[in-house]
Amino acid sequence: MKDVVRFAGHRWVWMLVLMALYLFPVTTLVSGDTLASIFGAASMADGQAGFLDNYPVRTDAQGNRYSWALETVDGRIVSGFGVGVSLLIAPFLLLHKTLIGVITFESAIFWAKMMAALSVALAFFLWVDIARRLTSRRRALLLGLVYALGTSAYGIASQEPWHQSANQCLLLLPLWAFLRPSLRLSGRAFLFAAMVLVFLVRPTSLLLLAALLLPWWRVRRGRVLLALAGLTIGVFAQAWLNTRYFGAPWVFGQSIMSDHSVALRGLTSPWVWNPFPGLLGLLTDPSRGLLVYSPFLLFLLAWLRPSRLGCDPDPARQALRRRVFLSSAGLFTVALALYAFRWEWTGGYCWGPRFLTDAAPFLMLLLIPVVESLRRRWTKALFVLLVVSAIGIQALGAVSDIYGPESWNGSSRRQSDRDPTDHSPWDLSRPPQIIHHLRFFKWEEDLHFNAIPDPHTTPEEDAPTP
Repeated sequence: MKDVVRFAGHRWVWMLVLMALYLFPVTTLVSGDTLASIFGAASMADGQAGFLDNYPVRTDAQGNRYSWALETVDGRIVSGFGVGVSLLIAPFLLLHKTLIGVITFESAIFWAKMMAALSVALAFFLWVDIARRLTSRRRALLLGLVYALGTSAYGIASQEPWHQSANQCLLLLPLWAFLRPSLRLSGRAFLFAAMVLVFLVRPTSLLLLAALLLPWWRVRRGRVLLALAGLTIGVFAQAWLNTRYFGAPWVFGQSIMSDHSVALRGLTSPWVWNPFPGLLGLLTDPSRGLLVYSPFLLFLLAWLRPSRLGCDPDPARQALRRRVFLSSAGLFTVALALYAFRWEWTGGYCWGPRFLTDAAPFLMLLLIPVVESLRRRWTKALFVLLVVSAIGIQALGAVSDIYGPESWNGSSRRQSDRDPTDHSPWDLSRPPQIIHHLRFFKWEEDLHFNAIPDPHTTPEEDAPTP
């Protein structure tokens, strides 16, 4: 029995378990037809384009070519997932093409989800290693599992390879590097590469990193400079690619798609001047609120005190804890403020607060002193109850179809008596997302691709094809 417990305490074991859980929603893998499509025996592609050689692209009735990750906007094919995510997925696709010879829609989506699952599993691994330096090993592992299964890290990683899936791992890497007493050459290389990629994955991460790096300048100046060097390479690489393909260093695929979406809705900018609706919605909205999808984080509001941040029986760890918690709180504050100014603070087609998923591991670090301070039995029981409910909510989003036309995010539901440019928090003109998916549950089927609605078409146009 002791051997079993010791085995279950290894982070590598749970990392593999989490990867399996993140990939489990790909339920259509049990279908022989889908298996054949993934491994090249059949293809849903109507045409081919020059992205990774034979990346499958469809052509619509107007002649526009698009795919799961590419879209035609004003005559230009752009990637909605950005350069960084494409680079992370590329090794999987190139290996698949080398071994199988063809990349289909299904195989592209499958390997993209594999990348997302691996990224968040690695983020869990890094998080536990960071937390072990701040609290007990057992508490670090348990809270690490709460982070991996009870926050939108689970729901988001299981649905799509959003930027946030890769970003959690990339943003945790500098903190992991700063906490280590010594850093080998391999660790420095990982830190440098992560900082190159983090900007390519999502340029707005630059603001989050500023809040994360600043408290470490005095004690880890060399490693901060190494991180800044990587960021500089990433910025110049993105600027060169933007100029090369889109004519200006500040124009890139994601910004083109965002501007196009804003123009279709008659808006002048993706940003707004009043952040308060976004703040309220990101935190408390029944269909997007952080505290709704991960209710145990309410304990941060009730129990977190500045005096507890550095409190530790070991005086040597007090300063370390204060710096970690300060940088974590700074990153979350910047993320919350940044996305509160977006008109589409809801995050679009997703489950829960997608835009705050980057900050999820850092919020969980702030939870460490809160959990340590819980003494009464009823508070511990309440915390466990809220954790269990959060895991249930995230699992629901992971396995249910959030893209089909009849889903809460689907075309025939999302426009119900609602102005598409109105993203008011606490809009109860339709049931909250969680309630809707409990009432009209359907297994995820977006691996077939034809269940994904086109946000620029009418409900009749984006109904699933036979």
